Amino acid sequence: MIDIFNCPPIYDSIFSCLSFPELIPVSLTCRLANQAVSTFCLRAYNINRHLSHFFSDPISFRNLQARTSTVISGSNAIQFLDRTAYPDADLDIFAARVHAEEVGHWILGEGYVFNPTPRQCEILGKPHVTFDQAIEKFKTGDRPPDNEVPEEQIGADPNYPFPGLADVYTFEKDGKKVQLINTRHNPVHCILHFHSTCVMNFIAFDAAYSLYPKATFVARQSVIVKDITAQDRGALDKYTARGWKIVTKPWTLSEEILEDCFIPDLARHPRDEYSWRLPLNTSDIQYHSLVNPVLYNSWSMAHIGIGFHMASHVIEHPKVLTYSYAVAPKQLKNTVDRLLRVYAYRYQREPLVKFDSCLCHDIIEAYFREVAEIFYVDRGQLTKALEATFKRLEIDVVRK
Repeated sequence: MIDIFNCPPIYDSIFSCLSFPELIPVSLTCRLANQAVSTFCLRAYNINRHLSHFFSDPISFRNLQARTSTVISGSNAIQFLDRTAYPDADLDIFAARVHAEEVGHWILGEGYVFNPTPRQCEILGKPHVTFDQAIEKFKTGDRPPDNEVPEEQIGADPNYPFPGLADVYTFEKDGKKVQLINTRHNPVHCILHFHSTCVMNFIAFDAAYSLYPKATFVARQSVIVKDITAQDRGALDKYTARGWKIVTKPWTLSEEILEDCFIPDLARHPRDEYSWRLPLNTSDIQYHSLVNPVLYNSWSMAHIGIGFHMASHVIEHPKVLTYSYAVAPKQLKNTVDRLLRVYAYRYQREPLVKFDSCLCHDIIEAYFREVAEIFYVDRGQLTKALEATFKRLEIDVVRK
């Protein structure tokens, strides 16, 4: 039996029939098995090979991801994590609005052609528009922000399928389609507003993440967390056909499945113990940011009536933060909002240092690692802890 783990062709054929959760017990049996599983995963989860279907230079794209904190989500992320392929599936790329133009130009450089939507042509009053024209129109403010779009239009209108989305740009080449989703807030904020949990996965430059891995890849169940539109129903039908059980009545789930797979009413983040983080080979990545804003987001699957919704609150201060962040609980947002406003006002006559690295590494991490337990006991202690951290950081940053 041990000899099998010394022969890659044999154990590859065996491991290829196992899901990632099923590989974990195998890797724990002995040292040779652990090495065999590790080397198999390097080949099975080869992100450069995965991306080569769409791009001639996957490494260049991943360096772009590192520079711009762009992520891949949608069905492509599921295919990668599930080691499967869906015929004719497109590639969905989510970019924060400060980087969407750069990402779009990179896609055009790969030989893709921008295919505007009828609405984009209508807004510009032209039969055809270029990508530069489409994104410039958005930058000049002709597209209303979320809070100016009627609530019933968000979701019902395909131009506003979920909150936080600014616009969608479609690129095509040789029958392949790449969609660039320009997000108003952090890309993860958009992902948290998908129709159900099975699609809450994303691929960053250095790792792939699944926010509900046990539900998605073990139980193969997906809980609906928003009001379903006609557009959502089509997507849900696809995932039903792909083998997922769509749970429309979460109260019918057993308590064991609910608590173990969906972890309701708990503040979560992409690097917590309930998420699956799959590290990727980064040996060819030249740019490594000190802060990857997609990781510093939090949410809670909260009860609403007899169902669930994703509770998260956006922190957005353009003068102080390069990116926006989705956080839970609301008390954390309120505290950080207030402290950032104080900082911006106090130093309004001086060049402001962007606070992203400090906010991420100290305030948010302090909350998750040290303050989470305090929150449920005394919200006042949460505020004091964050204020103390912010005060120390403020002194350090101003000195720089």
